[in-house]
Amino acid sequence: MAKLKEPIVVYSAKNRKSISPKQTLFNVLQQMYDNVTYDDMMYEIYLLQKVECGLKEIEEGNILSNEDVKKRLRKWLN
Repeated sequence: MAKLKEPIVVYSAKNRKSISPKQTLFNVLQQMYDNVTYDDMMYEIYLLQKVECGLKEIEEGNILSNEDVKKRLRKWLN
């Protein structure tokens, strides 16, 4: 069963830095069904945190090209 009533956009290039983490979480929680569990809510917090970390990494230039990823995978898989 879906946990959210409808898909929502939590992050966008326009609003990401203007909305606090608290407000972002509040927006997500408002869109969840009333019968969600604490585990469901914690999972949403976990996802928000991982997305935020990933976006910060991208902004800081800590990214890999597709070719670099392929090279790393080849070394790891062989």
